[in-house]
Amino acid sequence: LFFFPFVTGLGVWELAQRFAPCADVAEKSSPDQGGGLSEPRPIEWSDVLDDGYEVRRFQPSHLSERFEGRDKKLDNPLKEKYPDARFVGKDWSTQAFYTWGSEATPDSSSLFQCLRAGQSEKIYWDPSEVNAAIVNCGGLCPGLNSVIRELTMMLHLYGVKKVYGIIGGYKGVMEPENWIELTPDVVQEIHLKGGSFLVSDRGNPPHYKMAEMFREHNVRQIFIIGGDGTHKGASTIYEEASGIEGAQTLPGCALDPPYECSVVGVPKTIDNDIALLDYTFGFHSAVEEAVRAIDAAYVEASGNANCLGLVKLMGRSSGFIALEATLSARNVDLCLIPEMDIDMSKVLDYIVELKKTRKHVVIVVAEGLGDTVIKGEGFDAGGNKKLADVGPWFKKQVEDHFKSKGIPLSIKYIDPSYQIRACPPDPFDSVYCSVLAQNAVHAAMAGYTGITVGKIDENYVVLPIQAITELPSKVVDVHGRGFGRMLVTTRQPDLGPDVPAAAPAEAPAEVPAKSPTAKRGSLYSAQAHAAFSNADGKATKTYLSEPLDIEDVFMKNDVMTRYELQHLSSREPGANVSSPILHTEGAVREDMKVFKNENSWSTSSVWKREDENKGAEQLQFLRAGPREVLYWDPKTVKAAIVNCGGICPGLNSVIREIVMMLDMYGCKDIFGIIGGYKGVMEPDTWLKLTPKYVDEVHLKGGSFLVSDRGNPPHIEMAKIFRDRGITHVYIIGGDGTHKGVMQTYEQMLNIDYKCSMCGIPKTIDNDIALLDFTFGFHTAVDKAVEAIDAAYVEATCNANCMGLVKLMGRHAGFIAMHACLAARNVNLCLIAEMDIDMETVKEYIADEMARKKYCVVVIAEGLGDTLIKGSGADAGGNKSLGDVGPWFKKQIEQHMKELKRPFTCKYIDPSYMIRASPPDCFDSVYCSNLAMAAVNGCFAGYTGFSVGKVSNHYVMIPIDEITGRKSRTIDLRSHWFSRLVYTTQQPSMTAKPGSEKVTMKRMITHGFRAKDKAGSGLIEKSEVSSVLEEMGMAAASTGPLLEIKAFNVDGKISYEKFAEW
Repeated sequence: LFFFPFVTGLGVWELAQRFAPCADVAEKSSPDQGGGLSEPRPIEWSDVLDDGYEVRRFQPSHLSERFEGRDKKLDNPLKEKYPDARFVGKDWSTQAFYTWGSEATPDSSSLFQCLRAGQSEKIYWDPSEVNAAIVNCGGLCPGLNSVIRELTMMLHLYGVKKVYGIIGGYKGVMEPENWIELTPDVVQEIHLKGGSFLVSDRGNPPHYKMAEMFREHNVRQIFIIGGDGTHKGASTIYEEASGIEGAQTLPGCALDPPYECSVVGVPKTIDNDIALLDYTFGFHSAVEEAVRAIDAAYVEASGNANCLGLVKLMGRSSGFIALEATLSARNVDLCLIPEMDIDMSKVLDYIVELKKTRKHVVIVVAEGLGDTVIKGEGFDAGGNKKLADVGPWFKKQVEDHFKSKGIPLSIKYIDPSYQIRACPPDPFDSVYCSVLAQNAVHAAMAGYTGITVGKIDENYVVLPIQAITELPSKVVDVHGRGFGRMLVTTRQPDLGPDVPAAAPAEAPAEVPAKSPTAKRGSLYSAQAHAAFSNADGKATKTYLSEPLDIEDVFMKNDVMTRYELQHLSSREPGANVSSPILHTEGAVREDMKVFKNENSWSTSSVWKREDENKGAEQLQFLRAGPREVLYWDPKTVKAAIVNCGGICPGLNSVIREIVMMLDMYGCKDIFGIIGGYKGVMEPDTWLKLTPKYVDEVHLKGGSFLVSDRGNPPHIEMAKIFRDRGITHVYIIGGDGTHKGVMQTYEQMLNIDYKCSMCGIPKTIDNDIALLDFTFGFHTAVDKAVEAIDAAYVEATCNANCMGLVKLMGRHAGFIAMHACLAARNVNLCLIAEMDIDMETVKEYIADEMARKKYCVVVIAEGLGDTLIKGSGADAGGNKSLGDVGPWFKKQIEQHMKELKRPFTCKYIDPSYMIRASPPDCFDSVYCSNLAMAAVNGCFAGYTGFSVGKVSNHYVMIPIDEITGRKSRTIDLRSHWFSRLVYTTQQPSMTAKPGSEKVTMKRMITHGFRAKDKAGSGLIEKSEVSSVLEEMGMAAASTGPLLEIKAFNVDGKISYEKFAEW
């Protein structure tokens, strides 16, 4: 996504030349912030890293290192099955680089380079000689069955003959009756259920005995699913099977002779506390369920007199579930997590104050408070410390405090702990589980061992197991941006003790403690540096390299291009006032490290390929976030919010958070404009917005501001904004809407009016260039999966039935692809990017129906511009597509009728249901963060920019760099498309090689079919000659042929019969 050809911005770049920067503006010290793209230049460390930072490489173990002379390089059987798939070499991915600007940075910190995950062209193991085993341990988690299913499916796709599933975790390894054989039929539908098909358990027998048992069963690939403790066990099994006397092995117990096998972990925990990884599978599903509990508490609190809703959520040492659920729900007044220093007397007094000032109160506490505000005793079977049950204790504390003050109170307490563990995965986690499982099998087949798989800065990688087991567990940084966003949402004050808590004792560097003080960001990377290095900075671990040189990280022909933003100080000095969110109660505390400046840059994740000669353009973006010094004085700001184009899940959430954030800054003149750009010109469509007005709009789908397409002249809109004194304009929309933002802004320059304009990118199609994803996309996939599941039920519960689903995606098939990956029950997925021969499609569906008696097919709406053609355009200038769903249905029905086979088709088109849904939890949080980034950027004085997430970092991008790039589509040679075909196991749908006659027939048929809007198989006689001429064929002698009876049906021509002639 990040290596598009160099494109020079148009509008922003011209604006940069028009206004020279003012040297006397304090917050604009950087001379190259004029807007547009910098010139590409050779890369230096100072471009991407602050002083004291370094990059080290994780070296995953390979069996050829231990078993010399056996580096087998066999052809990957997937290459023959899927010749168009892209295979990885020994390519490396480095974490996204970022600079802090003027913020304090640690003396020494490490970023890491990891091996990219994916299928290799050459593999180590002959699949026909492999037995594989799958085991999962620890607590339950959404997605366990999905991982087990995809491991099984992928192993069988490679050609593995025997796959064992071991019931009962590590303990089950020693019980022969707990070894069951897994086949595709056995695991076909297990992903639909929560929990674990293989029954999880804690505790383990001696690891060397388990290694011996795997050898007895000739298991050559072991897949172990679990958290930190489970991965430590996997590491020990690897060491003992390989004959390595490691730190975890018992002396003299390593296998002799060593046993050649690949040991691969798949990390799991709903707490999301595994080091380095963006997140772990099950986390998002757990948050989704947690929000349902919070919503129930909100209903109780607001629907009963003198009522408080109290929810306890999981999170032993980390509060990620509680924090993320609070951000998503938006109706929590107080969130307490184990990372916080808490003074209970302050907490109780604050709850009293809340009850006096608000009609209802909702409080969320994490279970880890059972080891901070109170203490538990003993340990569980997995060696984890038992926590006290903080929920009932907290409830009683609050009740007693209110009773002592004579204040009436009723508390509705909800503990959904096991409910959030036991649910099936949501589509987001479902897709993640698929990718992790497939990558685990690819890595094992390639001969790697003692490794785990995961995602770091949006890149899938392979890591040594020790990379996550020897680092401190990840916890919420109470000085960081995530915690700061939570404070902005709840507006809770600092509830810590008046006297700062004593600093915890430092753990020895050789054995890093699993301390709750480990943080993300700079402090976290500093702890990583300490865990893996000695006092001289030398690596102490064999799986970690010494600091890398720049040529080890970047390709020799790489260049750096920086996206510079237009800043209003290039026209005139700003107010230069101190940010009020430093002083707002419940906002950002002065000890928090969340502020950015003009020197805070983020560089997209860097790939180091085996092919050194390719080179790439590395892109650098200004980091989003609040600034300590503001260009605009909030008391003088008037803001307007507009949304345009089609509706999308999350529009109301973005609008709400813009209003809330503006209010927090102190801006009180906020207007929402009804009816998109057209509404700007109508005085009665300007709606005054307040926090109270928008408080619950996020619970509804669509947009309460009513979206529309089309626009009046941009100069007229610019004059309206000027005449109304609007200084901030927030415009939510897709590519066309963003073009309108720039055109309106340029007209503001022409009339010499100063205003900050920001776009917030929106499209469920997920086709905006540069960005990781757009808001609404994940929700759209969620709803699409519901439609696919319904089609699967229809197809399997009716005789000779095909379930057909048409999904949105005009030119990009991301919704269809991700929904098929998540649903796992689709036989054929067709998207606009594919070269599709309809005859091949019909033959494949007929074969599937004959073999299975059912079939599920998903098609993207964009086929209405490839298989058939639409005509005209909508108000936004988008080409109208042909309705491919009914047409496709008719084509298949006609084909099956010609074959004289029984057949029914159940057709589902959920398009507008998908658009109209409220956002899921993932999109809800993303919407909040985008809105906050937009408001922060405007107050800082930037303009003509958009906000988004690139390589897992929130950044600001010149709008021209979004509108000036080609929309993103699916690369049919990408890993993502490979994952799709591995899941559906569909062949290529291009025309099969055949005789000239067959090729000609298909070409003629395709030409006629484009004219057949109804999908009837018939065409008007008058159109036959014109169609043939369009294809460059002689049509002069066709007149008499058209009168032949065999071709004529109800006065029209059967073009398939005509093409056969």
